[in-house]
Amino acid sequence: MILIIPVLLLLRLFMWRIFPQFGTSYMSDTVFAFICVLAFTFYEIWRCKSRFAWPMLFLLAGSTLAASRSTFLLQSVFGTFALALMMLVFVYIFRKVRVKEDISWIWSFVIVAAILSAGQGLREFYILRYIPLHENASHALQIIHESKRSCSFQGWPTIFAGFLILVIPSLYFSFMAAWGRRKYVLGFLLVFLLLGLGSSLSFLPLVSLCLAMLITTNIKRAQFILYPIIVLLAIVWSTKAVDSFFTARIAYLVEAKNMVIRHPFIGSGLGTFYSYGKYGFTRSTFAHNTYIQFWAEAGLMGFIGILGLTYTFWMMKPSEDLLEKSIFTGLLAVFIDNMFSFTMIKPNLAFVWWVSLALYAKLHYINRRLS
Repeated sequence: MILIIPVLLLLRLFMWRIFPQFGTSYMSDTVFAFICVLAFTFYEIWRCKSRFAWPMLFLLAGSTLAASRSTFLLQSVFGTFALALMMLVFVYIFRKVRVKEDISWIWSFVIVAAILSAGQGLREFYILRYIPLHENASHALQIIHESKRSCSFQGWPTIFAGFLILVIPSLYFSFMAAWGRRKYVLGFLLVFLLLGLGSSLSFLPLVSLCLAMLITTNIKRAQFILYPIIVLLAIVWSTKAVDSFFTARIAYLVEAKNMVIRHPFIGSGLGTFYSYGKYGFTRSTFAHNTYIQFWAEAGLMGFIGILGLTYTFWMMKPSEDLLEKSIFTGLLAVFIDNMFSFTMIKPNLAFVWWVSLALYAKLHYINRRLS
């Protein structure tokens, strides 16, 4: 750590000569602050004992290299800066959390946030059907009235659904293990979250949750949640134009493929998919496939990094510990869903995803040391 400071001091001294395009203005300070954050993030990840450290280094290195060569420099810098801060949060949690009780305490806040989100989603589902849209309505209400789907606090139906599938397995496994009055409370909350998930009318998150439950537990134990999920799938299928739903995603993936062809090794920079996209009315900030979008924006190193994160997570199978199995199943549902969505990189949900991944990494580490 001490060696980084002299290097940064020398860099600051010659900053305007190394990067003359930024001069001596505030832009120079912004770029230098970005470099400082990256330097400390690389160092902290390198010292981290988590098995996720090496793919995180690849992911950040690819994003940094893409930002340095990007046509949309500031956009790329901001995207990489945000990613670096999320990774610092991951490292902080992994280092500072020492006992399972702390993980359980933090995870309970994630569950509370999901319950609040489900409540808001159900409220919106009622509003968009039974209360007319006023002329001066907020932008959020305009979105939900236009799409006829709940957005909740996440601002978009698929992101809202992606948050709930992260948490629902925890309530389900707790419900199955509980008894007495606590079982009724957990059962009510589980139904409440499932109804909130249904109000988003998001088809693929439901499929992802179903697959994750089948992978981590047998059909007999999962049947009580699979039945309501199947019912929700039937309802969503009957209320959506599924053909147009898949057609839009194909258009996004075609553009992502074109970006990869243009920048196969060094990406266009994080957050630049919209800037390169040319769909007309179907323009989107996201490719609706996190893995391909990282290749398009963070280059080959970024793609290796995100695949490495996925592979490492898959190899870190949970023990019979209830909390570990619950968080693993929720994260697995999100990893599956991101083949069709973007919840791992959407700014208003990425923080929750990185916190959840850090909690699982630490819990897995603690349980293996105790065994």
